[in-house]
Amino acid sequence: MQNKLAVLVELMPWLSINQGASLKETAQAFEVSEKNILELLQLAVLTGPGQGGGELVDIDFEDAESLFIADAKGLDRPIRLSAETATTVIGGLHYLMQLPGLVNTKDVQSLLAKLQNSFNVPEDIIELKVRDQVKHITEKLSEAITKKCGAQIEYFSATTDKVTVRIIDAKSLVMANDVTYVSAWCHTALDNRLFRLDRILNCEILNQPQGVTVQPESNLLEVPKSISVQLRCDVIAGAEFDQKMVVSRKHLSQDLIEIEVLVHNLNWIAREILGSNGRISALDPPELVKLIEDRISIWQELNS
Repeated sequence: MQNKLAVLVELMPWLSINQGASLKETAQAFEVSEKNILELLQLAVLTGPGQGGGELVDIDFEDAESLFIADAKGLDRPIRLSAETATTVIGGLHYLMQLPGLVNTKDVQSLLAKLQNSFNVPEDIIELKVRDQVKHITEKLSEAITKKCGAQIEYFSATTDKVTVRIIDAKSLVMANDVTYVSAWCHTALDNRLFRLDRILNCEILNQPQGVTVQPESNLLEVPKSISVQLRCDVIAGAEFDQKMVVSRKHLSQDLIEIEVLVHNLNWIAREILGSNGRISALDPPELVKLIEDRISIWQELNS
């Protein structure tokens, strides 16, 4: 069966128009098995457009002889891109094309061609440039991944406001929340880490294969009068903390963790939490929780 999402976004409008169609008729219309249709319907009721309760699609498919959609939550018509939305998507695809190793170039080129032909957008109308430094770092890391050799990076840590030198074995380039990272084994931390590409100041390919034990220059973090802070955050946000500050880590789910971090300034960690757009929350100490609540109250008063 082709991509499930692609079939699902076509299935919902079709069922909305053909209320009461049987499972067999639906399967024949989409040239898939009845089992596949049931799997898609089960997926639809769990992953509708809203996850806040009472916002999911409502489908009655207990009776194989008649399928009904009581509430499609806006998925009752084929998806159509406006010219403005299509141009935005095309711009984003052009941007991805300039990040080597991050996407399948052939797939992106094919999608670009289809969108540009559909909306009569000339190939050269959009020109997006990645910052030269980020592009250079991306190319270096892509080379290290391809050649399976080590790399030395100079990395700026926003949590400590310091630049450290690290030896890494780069594994892959990933993107999350519009930020590009390199997933790598860090020989300094002796663990897998995510490094933001826009915080890598320099990258040099090493003449050594990945997996070789090295002893990079020591970059010990000194935290005078450190304060233990308990945080709940997603995995990506947790990986952005300098791991010398992380005392413990507990996985709550595949995407959510609780970590204990040593900091020397509650005002600093409060700014990080408030600027995380909900990705990080404070659990302890109480004075940090109150500090954040007070700042939110002040902001709400100023904007009421």
